[in-house]
Amino acid sequence: MAYNRPRQYDLFEFEQHNRQFLFLDGKLYTGDNIRAGELGHVIIDPHSRRRCYCGQCGCFDAICNVAVLESCAGGSLSRFFEQLAAEEKDIKKVWNTYTNHLALAIHNLKMMLDCTIIIGGYLGAEIGPFIDDLYRKIDKLSVFTPYSKAYVYPCKYKREAKTIQHTIDGSCAPGLFPLVSIPTIVGCVGALLIIIAAIATPIAKTQRAREIWFYVMSGGAVLKIVTMEIARSIL
Repeated sequence: MAYNRPRQYDLFEFEQHNRQFLFLDGKLYTGDNIRAGELGHVIIDPHSRRRCYCGQCGCFDAICNVAVLESCAGGSLSRFFEQLAAEEKDIKKVWNTYTNHLALAIHNLKMMLDCTIIIGGYLGAEIGPFIDDLYRKIDKLSVFTPYSKAYVYPCKYKREAKTIQHTIDGSCAPGLFPLVSIPTIVGCVGALLIIIAAIATPIAKTQRAREIWFYVMSGGAVLKIVTMEIARSIL
């Protein structure tokens, strides 16, 4: 689905845990304490017994993460939507409950922020043929903006989006190299060395040990830089 990139928009990443990114004037808004966009811990069903990892029950994250759907189809989201397409009764019941909660969350967000809302992550990759169910439920709740098709979209890039902007509208490259690749693995090793050294350096008991950990940290940084530059020159 093609659409112009908005200046204000909200990107939902629906995975095992939901993530939300709020953009104002084209820039990521983080809030006063870097907690902006924590819709995942807004309670959308106070009567639910489904417990969130934060300790509360009824959180959006606990009720609308994709694991809720996957658990009904042997752990596979694709299989869930295949069974939904086949109109299996139990699957349709789960989808109806799921979209009721999702529609409520999107409606409330639209009322608060009045912005474009993009459904990303694993759900965004699969929801396309079934999104009309969601549109109808949002429209029933809406007071001022009755046509949710005008502001709710599934993400354009469906698989392994490496940048948020590519997920949103495909206006930039998805990334320098695939998620599963030698440069990525080497880069992760470098990052791991940096993290371990950053933790170990302050607690090292001798100056010599601190120096060694500093060299390990520097080596990790150099490894990441060299890997990136080699990958750029090859690609």
